[in-house]
Amino acid sequence: MKVLSDLASAQTVGAGRQHNGRLGKIEMSQVGTFLGFAKGTLWTWIDGELFLPEAWFGRALAALRQRLGVPRDPQFATKIELAWQMIQRVQVPYEAVLCDDLSGRNQHFRRQLDEAHLLSSSRHSCQYAGVSRSA
Repeated sequence: MKVLSDLASAQTVGAGRQHNGRLGKIEMSQVGTFLGFAKGTLWTWIDGELFLPEAWFGRALAALRQRLGVPRDPQFATKIELAWQMIQRVQVPYEAVLCDDLSGRNQHFRRQLDEAHLLSSSRHSCQYAGVSRSA
């Protein structure tokens, strides 16, 4: 899941001109990727990562990263890579992963889920392939 904030400015950690699904356009936004857990009627957030656009890793923003408290030597990761990292480190038993359209369209991500023997469903897979093992 991604949470988008359109209240970001150039001085907000991770802000950049990127697609904001809620607004339906490219805009100055801040994006977080989150992992939630649901069972029955209960759910909770269990992990999250702030997505830093690739521009945030250049020398030009080094002083701003330090001033805003970004950890030293951050490593760029796509939103999908962040999602996979969270799935790998989760310590809660689960059998299926539900994801957004961006992740559902990514064949590498779906292959990783399939190789981990995880059922998956996304808006993409529901719309085009039905709810099943990732295809």
